Amino acid sequence: MTQLKLIITDFDGVILESEPAKLEAYQECFSEFPHHVDQFMAYHKENLTGGRYEKFKYFYENILKLDYTQDRKKWISDKFNKIMFRKVCSSPFVPGALDFIESYSRKVPIWVVTGTPKQELLKVLKYLKIEKFFEKIFSTPPSKSTILADILNETGVDPSESVFIGDMNNDLKAAQENSIPFIARRSNEKFHGPRIYELEDLTNINKILQAYE
Repeated sequence: MTQLKLIITDFDGVILESEPAKLEAYQECFSEFPHHVDQFMAYHKENLTGGRYEKFKYFYENILKLDYTQDRKKWISDKFNKIMFRKVCSSPFVPGALDFIESYSRKVPIWVVTGTPKQELLKVLKYLKIEKFFEKIFSTPPSKSTILADILNETGVDPSESVFIGDMNNDLKAAQENSIPFIARRSNEKFHGPRIYELEDLTNINKILQAYE
């Protein structure tokens, strides 16, 4: 490895233990439709990496068989985002994550690439008083792979001088497609392919990153 110049990380499941909160938020939001909530939750669990707004559209058009009007989009989006914010903000940090971002943000820029809408994540970061640790925030769409490519082009950083930390196979795939070393935070995913390491949490991540120093 060469000297580390940029840390890129996912947020949910890597910094904050908020993946269960996301599941609970969908369940609570769609309990408004008791005869359809199970069907939606089955769809959601089969498409965990999909965006929330795509899922709302699918729910109305394919499950409720209704037009996905602007009024319906605003209503379901506002309802979900309020529930999501409350549940995510009450989620604990991944063990070691807070110490990691506090210490490494003094050494290396930390950029976030997430599937959470940017403005929603910024509210969470502000509420938790951790926004100062992240230099830039990017959210999908476009795909994480495209975002990573754009980041490398923008910064001029060589892939070997960066690292991407994620907890899903789409994170690993995005890293592989851009030749960026990958650290996997262990989850229900089965990771396949080259990576630096697979960690239970971020308690000992400094031991991995010290290889760059």
